[in-house]
Amino acid sequence: MHRALVAVALAGCAPHTPWGRAVLAPAASAERVIEVDVTPDGFEPKHFLVQSGESLTFLVTRRVEHTCVTSVVLSLDVDSRIERELPLDEPVPITVRFEAPGELGMSCPMNMYGATIQIR
Repeated sequence: MHRALVAVALAGCAPHTPWGRAVLAPAASAERVIEVDVTPDGFEPKHFLVQSGESLTFLVTRRVEHTCVTSVVLSLDVDSRIERELPLDEPVPITVRFEAPGELGMSCPMNMYGATIQIR
């Protein structure tokens, strides 16, 4: 019986995608710009695919007044993150260079709304 429970428990465990790594970069180094809107549904788009070694600027614009997404939190690795205030209808640039494959996130400070950044 014990072995059956362990097998069932392990079958439900999916491997976690490893954390990627990014660093803040000078705006002039950006190879492309990705526009991100904060809407009543959160971040649009909700998924980004980037390449390791790529530098880009996320241009984040809050389009809705009443939301918990009044600032954006961008994870840089498992231990580091940055946070930027998002004034209404004012684009906020965040330029980063992606250094290691894996997954990072973008979210509101309370982590209720988010987007995934997959680094290949």
